[in-house]
Amino acid sequence: MEPFNEATMFDVIQEVMNTEQLDHLSIEDQMLILDIVADSIKRYKSIELDLFLNGVHDEYKRKKLSDL
Repeated sequence: MEPFNEATMFDVIQEVMNTEQLDHLSIEDQMLILDIVADSIKRYKSIELDLFLNGVHDEYKRKKLSDL
């Protein structure tokens, strides 16, 4: 599983917020956009974790991993 660098993600979000692309939107709309981005990141992390765990399970089933 590829590591997820949260610090980089926060830097990217801060950069987007500072580019004045969202200044024409209301505070409520800006917060809605941030909520959507946060939910998307959580979903991405959930999918990646599921894929990783399924891979570990498949390897275990093939008896390539010892019991932990």
